[in-house]
Amino acid sequence: MGVLTNDPSLPSHNPNATVFNTHDVLSLEATVRSVIIDSGCCNEHDMTVLDLSPMKNVTTLEIGDYSLCCVKSVVLVGLDCLESVKIGVNAFKAKDGSFTLKQCRALKDVRIGRYSFINYSVCEIDDVPSLTTLEIGDLHPIEESLCFKSASLELKSRV
Repeated sequence: MGVLTNDPSLPSHNPNATVFNTHDVLSLEATVRSVIIDSGCCNEHDMTVLDLSPMKNVTTLEIGDYSLCCVKSVVLVGLDCLESVKIGVNAFKAKDGSFTLKQCRALKDVRIGRYSFINYSVCEIDDVPSLTTLEIGDLHPIEESLCFKSASLELKSRV
């Protein structure tokens, strides 16, 4: 059996996943370690929820600009391996959306680009004891960032 698992003609598991559409998101394996959603992707109207909670091995989540615009619910809960979340500009534009980031003990870095989550009414970040960087929007001299403009922001606890 061990000889077959090392055979180069057999497909091997790729621990990284680059996602371009809803089908790709729904096809992600629970063992994936890095999720990259390219810019301008996953904007289909049937893509309304992004829940990566079943993917317990994810260490990195990167979402490009202008992506996931119809998603109303983002759930990142109990991802003990997650270390980094980077979201580009103008992502997640649905009205009355909710962003939930909880119980991610290894999470160190969260960066959210300008105009992302602009219409979301809930932003919940809780129980992220390793968090050292939380960057929401940017300090542009002329334009406002407007991230979570309809939500009250509260970091409940790092511990």
